[in-house]
Amino acid sequence: MIDLRIKVEPLPIVDPLIVRLRNEADDLGPNDAVLIGTDGARREYDFQGFSLTLHATDGVALDNDVIMVLPGQASARRLIRADSQHNTFLITEQCDQLCIMCSQPPKKNHVDLFAELETAASLAPANAYIGLSGGEPLLHKKKLFDMLLSLARTRPDLKFHILSNGVNQHRTLTPFAYPILTPLCCRSALGLPGAGRGCRG
Repeated sequence: MIDLRIKVEPLPIVDPLIVRLRNEADDLGPNDAVLIGTDGARREYDFQGFSLTLHATDGVALDNDVIMVLPGQASARRLIRADSQHNTFLITEQCDQLCIMCSQPPKKNHVDLFAELETAASLAPANAYIGLSGGEPLLHKKKLFDMLLSLARTRPDLKFHILSNGVNQHRTLTPFAYPILTPLCCRSALGLPGAGRGCRG
């Protein structure tokens, strides 16, 4: 089982925090936290002069992983596992379908984390391939494509795969899709599993 969440000791934050975990203090950026001590499963990092303490399973490599810490939560999400070629961002839990084979029933509310996800992607290792899933990520296509366009400029080495149900999105996709076709050519793919088979509105 892959640990996609890591226990984190409470932090006095009011906004989501994106952090890249580093074992060495070389060429640090504003989102980098440096490992300063370990004690069994406990790992303490220095993040901008503050202590960030995680509790991870022994043997789990975290160097260059990118995590998101949300206010009031006791675990951090591992958005980017640096030693994996398969990382996926959950764009939304909203969906316009009720697919019978879906293991994740849709939720009504959407938590907008596009700014945080863009920051996380910008910290990914070179030539990373990132999946964008949901829910139905194309329900928020304007912000999604704005994020992809921005990353195409700042991180042209990244590749993306958008997983969509493909239902009802083609009618409104074209006006947003044209501006991204050129800068994202050959670096993005749109997956349509079943193209709506077994789904109902």
